[in-house]
Amino acid sequence: MLGPLTQSPPRILQYIKEAGAVEVTMRAVQSDDFSLFREYTHNPALTRYDCVVKPDDRVLQDLLNRIERSFNGQLDALPLWQWIVQNTDGEAVGFVSLCPVPHHPFTSPGPLMIGFAIDPRFQGNHYGLRASQCLIDWAMGTHEVCEIQGWCHPDNGASQGLMRKLGMEKTEQIVQRYFPALGANADMEVWSRRLDV
Repeated sequence: MLGPLTQSPPRILQYIKEAGAVEVTMRAVQSDDFSLFREYTHNPALTRYDCVVKPDDRVLQDLLNRIERSFNGQLDALPLWQWIVQNTDGEAVGFVSLCPVPHHPFTSPGPLMIGFAIDPRFQGNHYGLRASQCLIDWAMGTHEVCEIQGWCHPDNGASQGLMRKLGMEKTEQIVQRYFPALGANADMEVWSRRLDV
């Protein structure tokens, strides 16, 4: 039993247009993605609204190992599933992730939290929206996930707009976090989309 999921998420997910053409592919992050992972986690344009201190190489490798164990169903720690988002040319354009909501019991059916980061060079092409929608459709389609949450810095208008398009609504809940790149605490907005039962 994987907490709220009885099956690991697929290693490959695809967003397919109505015409049947694959528009976005998401593939599971692997341990040999270290250099790409490091580049993204140290990119100031991607981590401005991130409340995680830039990890050193050892922490990064531990994180990659945790992701690999999560996809293998080995949950010795809270799972973290993360995919590299690729465009039709096979270029890596960003990441999307799914994990338990922090400080919430990991039970079934339970809420999961989605996260996304798209390289600024590729923003404006709806990659984040399509990858996130694909992931939400899979998670809620299992009927084991009752809620998807997204946490957002109040100044991050792009993320707020994306969450609206994903059918999420801002809740009354706030979570205070420290943002190293901004050098200040902020009350993160909690956005939510619940499964209609």
